Amino acid sequence: MSSDRRSGHFDDAWQQVDKTDDPGFFVRFLDASRARALEFARQNPKLAFAHLELAPGMSVLDCGCGTGDMLTLMSGLTAPGEACGGDLSEAMLDEARRRAGSAGAKFVRFEPMDVQSLPFPDRSYDRVLATQLLVHVRDPRAALHEMCRVTKPGGLVAIADTDWDTLVVGCSDKELGRRFTRLFSDGVRNGLVVRDYAGWLRHESFTNIRIIPQPIVFDDWTFVKDWILEPALPHFVKQGSMSAVEAQTLVDDLARRNANGEFFAAFSFYTVTGQRH
Repeated sequence: MSSDRRSGHFDDAWQQVDKTDDPGFFVRFLDASRARALEFARQNPKLAFAHLELAPGMSVLDCGCGTGDMLTLMSGLTAPGEACGGDLSEAMLDEARRRAGSAGAKFVRFEPMDVQSLPFPDRSYDRVLATQLLVHVRDPRAALHEMCRVTKPGGLVAIADTDWDTLVVGCSDKELGRRFTRLFSDGVRNGLVVRDYAGWLRHESFTNIRIIPQPIVFDDWTFVKDWILEPALPHFVKQGSMSAVEAQTLVDDLARRNANGEFFAAFSFYTVTGQRH
């Protein structure tokens, strides 16, 4: 990454959750952004995690586990194997432990860790995961190398992220909508890094590479307003990449389209998996 990179609307906040004014914001963000996927996983965990080919006795490492909900569900499929979740944020880990305890999960634990320097020996885990994590770390290539290093022979690595250049909003001013997409994407530290995962896995001598695309269509204007527009637009205005009038025009237009039943927003999400020899 270029050293003169313009600061983003989240900048390093996801790497410093506990130092922000409101760590709870990030918990609420994860709950809002993953609600639909989590509900599906709760209803049919075998189908939701089919790409991981989980089985009893397997060990799973979830890097950047956040609130731990997905890993806790996976642990039900891999018990009595160890399910370990790691995160930089103690606030996230505390929440993950609380939720796992409430769910009665017995084979899951959560520990502080940095995906760029994992505290495990080589070839420790059958499955190593990272979801919406490497877009935020300073060195995503080093992070993926670490994930590959701790994967057992025959094990799988699975990395899932959004390609933020595919964020689209149905805006009456098409150029303003396109500019918002570019500004938002550029404001995520590694907004396009998902495009590199398959190649990086091949360089790590992983095989059976799979790229699983998933279109995400927002049916909730409230989510886009609260979690995409409101964190980003004030930053764009402050840095001078969008005027206050343009920002308000965008919000007003999307609100009007929502009221008229014309709202549309979506992005593309990819899960990339590879197997170690």
